[in-house]
Amino acid sequence: MALRPTSVVQIAKITFILVLVLLGAFLFFNNELNYSLKHMPNVLFKTINHTKKLQAQFPLATCNIGVKLQEYEYSDITKCVQGYAKLEKSNINSGKMEHQRVMIHKPYLTRNDSLMIEIGGYKGVDVDRLRSKGIRPKYIMLEPVPLFFDLLVKKFKKDDKITVLNFGLGCEDKILTIPIQTDATSLFRQEIQKGTETTEIKIRKSIDFFDEVGVTKKNVDLLHINCEGCEFELLEDLISTGYIKYFNHIQFQFHMHLPQIHKEECRYCQIMQLLRRTHTPMFQYRHTWQAWKKNDL
Repeated sequence: MALRPTSVVQIAKITFILVLVLLGAFLFFNNELNYSLKHMPNVLFKTINHTKKLQAQFPLATCNIGVKLQEYEYSDITKCVQGYAKLEKSNINSGKMEHQRVMIHKPYLTRNDSLMIEIGGYKGVDVDRLRSKGIRPKYIMLEPVPLFFDLLVKKFKKDDKITVLNFGLGCEDKILTIPIQTDATSLFRQEIQKGTETTEIKIRKSIDFFDEVGVTKKNVDLLHINCEGCEFELLEDLISTGYIKYFNHIQFQFHMHLPQIHKEECRYCQIMQLLRRTHTPMFQYRHTWQAWKKNDL
């Protein structure tokens, strides 16, 4: 059936209008894209330039872990670094500290579904203290040193609520060499002397392990860190990746003046500053034990 002349004209008009609309849209978005590409380098340059100015203004606060700091954070970190030596000399009520770091967690670790992860199991001293107070959460314990891993496996082999794993955590997968039959302090305190018998220990990328645990689906009640120096790298990694938000409570002990921990003062103060974005201190004992809880709890 042949089309009427009027129909042909109408189709032609509609087609022409559609072409004009498409052409107009193309020109509009093309101009927007060109504008964005033209100005993006300037925006990026200004951001980088501003950061460099802040780092030059606050050199004591420059130990970058890939997290953009605000100007007030540079200032606060600088003040912390300047008062670092004085803070270290402050007195500690060790009895109160040891009581707090166990009992402060009891209200939320006695639920049937409570989960605690300990980085640095050593000889199981901390889990023993918790259990003596009736605190028995599901417990995942990491201990990379073979001597202490074997001890923990034997000690808790009949307890189905405790899982012991033979590796440590860091910002990347790696194998480290340590002297045989020594503790984790050798990772950061000692240089291996010639002729010393050594063994290798496994360090896993932290976020890979925490993904396997399922922290993005259900927050961990308590992350307990006592790993003789690894706390710097581990906390920095959790903060820079954003995984810090998956831990309702974090308890850790800092180990100071270790030869292989560089920029110690700046890194300590930066961790303290950045933790405040997501957590609030429960207690702090200078450079030893601290506990923090999520801001929304």
